[in-house]
Amino acid sequence: MPFAASTFIALAALLLASCGTPPASRDHTPPTAQLVAYPSSGAAPLSVRFDATGSRDDVGVAQHQWSFGDGQSGSGAIVNHVYTSQGAVLARLIASDVLGNQGSAQQTI
Repeated sequence: MPFAASTFIALAALLLASCGTPPASRDHTPPTAQLVAYPSSGAAPLSVRFDATGSRDDVGVAQHQWSFGDGQSGSGAIVNHVYTSQGAVLARLIASDVLGNQGSAQQTI
């Protein structure tokens, strides 16, 4: 005997309710961003290697965005940047997971 459309909809709703929301869509936890810069000081021009591979997230870090504090930016887990002017700047990392949750870290260079 074929199911009526209303019966099918009711069964589908019951199935979805019993399964709940998939874990990834419930994730509201931002990544823990970890920024390592070496060297972190020196005379200009200063070539600095930025490393975010220590950043962690329960569903995985999907993107690393860098602001080097001198008007330049970059992306990736490991990036190199050359500071051409003397003076302290604040470098910032934003780590994002696949759902857009973000965590940040910063360091003075």
